[in-house]
Amino acid sequence: MSIKLMSMVFSCNMPELKTDKGKTVPDTTAKFVLLALADNANDEGEGSYPGVDTLCKKTNFSTATVCNALNALRNNGFTQLMGRSKFDTNNYTILAAKILEFQWLKREDFSGYNPTISAAKTNPSVKPSVKPSINEDFKFIQNTMQEANIGMNTQAAQLISEWLDEHEQAWIVKAITENEGKHQNYIDKILVNWKAKGYPKPRKQRIDEARKETTNRRRISGL
Repeated sequence: MSIKLMSMVFSCNMPELKTDKGKTVPDTTAKFVLLALADNANDEGEGSYPGVDTLCKKTNFSTATVCNALNALRNNGFTQLMGRSKFDTNNYTILAAKILEFQWLKREDFSGYNPTISAAKTNPSVKPSVKPSINEDFKFIQNTMQEANIGMNTQAAQLISEWLDEHEQAWIVKAITENEGKHQNYIDKILVNWKAKGYPKPRKQRIDEARKETTNRRRISGL
């Protein structure tokens, strides 16, 4: 059992998925089956090999429903089939990086369905009416943190969501890259400090304000 992975799945805004045959698997079904798989994996997502009967008992789903969900999770990159286990069941590895791509981006947004992600993932020919810019920002910042060797976990996903609510993407990246970010809390403190000081402004604006302040001081002092 991996509490770490299960926590990630609980925080996942799972999209509606498609099997390799084009069958639709509801978001709630896919999420519940993935949660059941996480209950059998280690923290690295490895060694999850419950039988279909076991998954049916855990989820109360039919055999067909479980099999379709397993297929859709694998087809959409949430799991990887590693072969057969010693118990002659399918052995899955859960891909945590994929789950992190679909974390809830705003804590107040709990509509229970994300058509933008679903359309983009399961049918590339469908152009969603709303551009998923926030989700793209999330993934970009995630990649930036990984390049800076900052570990990605459930806490990091939550912090990224909070950062995007409070800061522009450019300043989050600036905090990660220019301050030699060491861990998520370090970056969080930098962003909080910047906001407390009036939020970072463009260099030209800072120079102009500094000049005005200097001029005002001279006037006050009678210089």
